[in-house]
Formats: sequence, C-alpha cells, structure tokens
Amino acid sequence: MQYDYHLGIQHLIKDLNAFYRATSVPALDNEPAGFEWIDGGDYENSILTFMRKGTQETDTFIVACNFTPIPRYNYRIGVNDEGMYEEVFNSDDIRYHGTNVHNIGELQTESPGWNFKPFALQIVLPPLGIVVFQLKKKAESRKRE
Repeated sequence: MQYDYHLGIQHLIKDLNAFYRATSVPALDNEPAGFEWIDGGDYENSILTFMRKGTQETDTFIVACNFTPIPRYNYRIGVNDEGMYEEVFNSDDIRYHGTNVHNIGELQTESPGWNFKPFALQIVLPPLGIVVFQLKKKAESRKRE
C-alpha cells in the first residue's frame, strides 16, 4: 500500500463492497429479470450502459461504463422511469486516485426518450470509469384531460 494507486484500488474495493451490502436489493443479485441492456452497441465511443432492476421502482440502478481515457460530457442514455436520478457510485472519484469527474446533484429525465426507452438522461462519463445512478424520485403520474 505504499503506492497511491494501490491505496486507491483498496478504497474502491472497500466502497464497492459497502455499496453492495447497503444496497441489498434484487437489482444486484444474479437474476436475469433484473438485467436490461440500455445500449450495448456504442462501439464508436467504447461505452456500455445497462440497468439493474429490483422489486421496487427505486431499486433501479443505471450503470454506464466508459472504456476510453476521454471523458464524455452530455452523454445521452435512455431510461424507463421518469423522475430524478442521482449518482450513487463513481469509480473515478479522487479517493480512488481518479480524475474526479462527477455528476453533481440530481439529474432530471428529459423527453424525448433515447435508446428505445421513453425517457433520457444527460450524464457525464468519467474517463476509464464506471458510474452508477439510482432513481431517487419517480415523477408523479400526469392525468390526461
């Protein structure tokens, strides 16, 4: 642990384990119904996005992986649920010896949708990083008049 990079990886693994324990929902279990691709084909940007879904609406996690050293700003991804999302994990945090590129605050879904999903989020993807978002507040149903 005499190297900063090694210490950063130790913190990353420790925090990932704590995140998993604190988020003991079916979304993180190995159930096929709890997994859904958002976009597994953005090979030009080397980005993968997918969902892990639990039994409750707020058990939905959006995972975005950037496999390039280039941060992606205003990257659009599709989501199923309208509402507010929050970044709950970011592998690029300074604590892990990353560059500290984050999504700050809650992110509101937008229309039109994207990736064949009814709604979209504009996110920041850190270089060589993985970010996880959680649905924090689902939008109230709108009544049609």
